[in-house]
Amino acid sequence: MKTKHYWVISLLAVLAVGPGLMSNTALSSVQGLVQKTVGTSDFTSVNPILIGNMAFALLVPAGPLLRKKFGARPIYLASLPVFILGSLLFAFSSDIAWMAAGRFLQGAATGVMLMIMIPMLVLSFPIDRRNYALLVLIGGFYGSVIIGTILGTIATSYGHWRWLFYFFGALSLIGVAVSYFFLHDEHHGSAEQEQSLDRAGIILSVCLAAASAVTFIFLQKWGLSSGYVWTGFGITLCLLLVLLIVEYKVRNPFISIKLMLLPKPVLGLFIVAIGTITVAVSLSAFQGLLRQMYDISQEHLILLNVTLLIGVAIAAIVSALFYDKVGPGMLGIIGALILVFVNFQWLHMQDQSSLYIFAVLFIMLAAGTGLTVAAGLMGAAMGGPLPDLVKRMTAVQFLRLFVYMGVPILIGFFTQKDAARQSGSMQDSMMTAYHDLFFISFILSVLLVCLSFCMNATGMGHKLAHKTHDKAKTVPKKQAISTQGLSKAAVKSHKVIHDTEYRNVLRNLQK
Repeated sequence: MKTKHYWVISLLAVLAVGPGLMSNTALSSVQGLVQKTVGTSDFTSVNPILIGNMAFALLVPAGPLLRKKFGARPIYLASLPVFILGSLLFAFSSDIAWMAAGRFLQGAATGVMLMIMIPMLVLSFPIDRRNYALLVLIGGFYGSVIIGTILGTIATSYGHWRWLFYFFGALSLIGVAVSYFFLHDEHHGSAEQEQSLDRAGIILSVCLAAASAVTFIFLQKWGLSSGYVWTGFGITLCLLLVLLIVEYKVRNPFISIKLMLLPKPVLGLFIVAIGTITVAVSLSAFQGLLRQMYDISQEHLILLNVTLLIGVAIAAIVSALFYDKVGPGMLGIIGALILVFVNFQWLHMQDQSSLYIFAVLFIMLAAGTGLTVAAGLMGAAMGGPLPDLVKRMTAVQFLRLFVYMGVPILIGFFTQKDAARQSGSMQDSMMTAYHDLFFISFILSVLLVCLSFCMNATGMGHKLAHKTHDKAKTVPKKQAISTQGLSKAAVKSHKVIHDTEYRNVLRNLQK
């Protein structure tokens, strides 16, 4: 039986982006082991986690531009070997500079491929099954984040971390092999290719990413009492404001800020950014508290992390089946309420709770986060004119990843400083710090509920899947209007309008 084309594209998308997502979360879990290899002072001076996140965010807008110029297949076959090289550099090296270089290559390759593969993935599905793309976006991408956490926990329990990056490189190598035989390039070199390059936007983005990275490194080394840290935050904020103003006014922006200044994209950006931060804070507090308060074994902790995949599967299935029926707002409300419940339970958790209760809470945490992320991302993507979907989504992804860039460092910094302020034993101080993290996560979850209600008030937005014309009931008078700009063959053949033709119609109607 011949494999459906969209499932091959789905596999290629996961192999292009998944290893990079796994690497980000796995490295956070094995940070202590890596510090023992290179030394704590060297690790904090050039933080590989931060370098990788910075490169990831910075290169996201470059993906669509490179695809227009060279096509998807050449970029795929170039980016994945770069990721493999970065993985091998990190795995083989004991020098922090080479590790940072490896992480930069990993993040850059993943960032380039992200907004190449997401539009390709969604458009590869038949128009009446396009909602199934959410199975891959949530199950594949978000699932990769969780798998990275699981692998990092396994590596920590055995005290060896280098095999992780051999594994990530091997996954990318499989992606290269599959793409060589099954990925066929589309036509490129359209009129959009001749548009001038936004050099000011690129330079400002690089400066913004560099200033943010340096500021977070200073924060990790010297704390909030250092004047360098506050100076860095001030410079970063100024650069961000200048970037937003420049990209709003320029004609062909590197980051299309103007296209996302609509209710749904703005709300979607806040929802997905806060949702990502919430799960990072909650998971960090969960795992730390389980070790400190419950003295849970590494084997049980690994099993608990595995249960997160059940929540990912639930979120992926529910999103795919109900996104078009209830819309992003209602989906976000459900996910956010689940997160509120989970964090409230952890705030009032008893000392003798069973492992099964923990497993249920882990599943609910993953499911709630998956639903909010799906609501935020798809609400932002589908919350404006469809011809501008890729540019709008690229801007949302860049800002979302930029906001998240320093979150792992902030969590670690807050936990240590909060514990240091407490009186009593070290264990009691850490438990208080983890409790405070749960309170922060609870507040963020309540904020997510409010934002999701606002999203719901803006309406359903565009649907992902549509019935084909031969199944849909059409009204003759409305058909005469809706076929404006279509070829006679397309009007007579009651087949689905192709995406390119559909977008051309939208452009004509908007003139």
